[in-house]
Formats: sequence, structure tokens, C-alpha cells
Amino acid sequence: MDNYLTVKELRNYFNLSQNIIYDRLQKIREEEPEMISKGDHNKYLLKEDALIHFDSLAKDNLISFNDELLTFILCNKIRKSMKKDRDIIIKLTKRTSIKQKRNLTEFETLPSIIQDKYNDFSKNFVNWLKKSFFNGSLTKVVIDRSPDRLKNKVDTFDLRITLYEGKSPYDLNFIFKREINNLKELKLNKKDEKISPINKIERKIINTFNNSDNFIEDLAKTLKEKNNELNIKKIFKFIIGPNSHYKVIARPDIIIINFDKIELPDKLEISSFDNSLELQFNNGCNFICKLIKEKNSKKLLINFKELPNDLELISL
Repeated sequence: MDNYLTVKELRNYFNLSQNIIYDRLQKIREEEPEMISKGDHNKYLLKEDALIHFDSLAKDNLISFNDELLTFILCNKIRKSMKKDRDIIIKLTKRTSIKQKRNLTEFETLPSIIQDKYNDFSKNFVNWLKKSFFNGSLTKVVIDRSPDRLKNKVDTFDLRITLYEGKSPYDLNFIFKREINNLKELKLNKKDEKISPINKIERKIINTFNNSDNFIEDLAKTLKEKNNELNIKKIFKFIIGPNSHYKVIARPDIIIINFDKIELPDKLEISSFDNSLELQFNNGCNFICKLIKEKNSKKLLINFKELPNDLELISL
């Protein structure tokens, strides 16, 4: 199938730099001109073989999945895979139905080679989901996508699947991440943008993030002031996420990290170095907090220093 694509779209789909995109477009036009032609509005008409060429270039850079489309394709796949089972009721929440309709057109405009990668991901993920959680006593499944208003909330999810066995519901919360060590990213683009905290500890951390000129130093001071058993658990939940959940890394291989049964800590050691902060909890979890300043914005990245040995990793 032929596709009209801009350089920006090619860059986003294949996670390649703009210079590489321009270089390869020129090379294809010189060596195999029948595979590509220039259209209006800075768009290129590319044959399927040309897209396969870009895909081969992207192997080391990894194709970049869009989280909205990941949840879209998973919702579709779950519904389709369970249509034959008439004993189980499948429902989408109202906001999920609206989002599914909105994402359908966007997904259908993707090059088929990219659609195939989303479909491969959804097939493997849903097979694991059904084998792990769907059983003979399941009566109803409710699928929910995170509402837009939760985008800047500390506690959020990308996909929630509620399973009913009789009248007893059980939530499965999934959060999509690009890197296995990445846990949280707080970003402030505009002065009036708000991130809604859940408790006083989170409010203190977020206020420090928004207003401090020496954030790492002030954050270390804030955490040391709040270093008691109750607050340590709250700080840990702020980083990991307060609800039981699974973090999903979709590329290059599907890895699912189970945060459902992680032990809460009661001690915390804090040290700072090179504009970063290291948090060492006594449950084996060590984190690196780093402030990254960009033009007109800043973001706080919180990553595992290394993955704890007792954290369950599921590879599909």
C-alpha cells in the first residue's frame, strides 16, 4: 500500500533523526526513483518497499509506539478475542468508547507495516492476559482508558481492565513505559499547568518542583524533613504509583513488570551528586532522581538505579 507521509511522520514512526530521514529519502530517489515521489504540502508518496527500507534502518533505534494507539489496539483485540465467548459480558466505559472512535481514523492512516507491529504487540499481550487472568468463573470484563483530565495527576493509568467473578470485581491497571528503568516523569510546560497531588507529601514535592530554583537541593531537604515510617511509604508510593499495577514496555520485546505485590519500605537514605538525587529504600529499591531543563520547561525523571532482584519481570 502506498502512503503519503511527511518527514515528521517518518521521524515519529521510525524513531530516526531528521537528517537520516532526508538522507535516505534522497538516496532512494536517486537509486530507486519508482519507490518514491514528492507530493504537495511537503509530503512524500512512498511505496511499501520504501517503508520496509526505513523499517530496516530503525531496528537499532526502535520504532516508537504511541501510548494512545497501544491502548486503542489492545481494547480492540480484547473485544474481538472474546466475542465468541457468550458467557462473558464485555463492556467499554463511555469515555473509552469515545476514545476508540477517535483513534480509529488515526490508526487506519498508519502505514500497514506500522499497523502490523501494533497488531503483533496486541496479539502477544492479550494471549498473556487471557492465560494469566481469565478463567472459567469470569462473568464480565469492563475496559477503561485513562481520562484526559488525569494526564497530569500523580496517580494515573493507561488501561484498566476490571474482571468480575460473580459480583466480585478485580482491577488490573497497566501503565506503558518506553524504558524498563523509567518510573515517573513530572513535566511542567507552562506556569499555569497543574499536577494534582494526592496527599501532603506529594503536594510538598510538587510545590518544590514548580517553584524551586535549586530543586535537587531543596528536594533532598524536603525528604529529610519528612523521613519517618509513614511518610517513607507515601514517598515510595508517589514514585511507584499508589495502586497495584503492571508497567509495560512494548519495544523491542514486550516486558511486563509486576508492581502488584511489592513490599513497602520503612527506611530511606538520601544522597545527592551531579545534580541528581539517590533514594535508597530498605526494600531493595534504589532510585535516581534527575532534573532536566529544556527551553521554557523542566521535567523530573525518576528511574530505578537498578532493578530489584525480587521484582517480577514477565517477558513475552
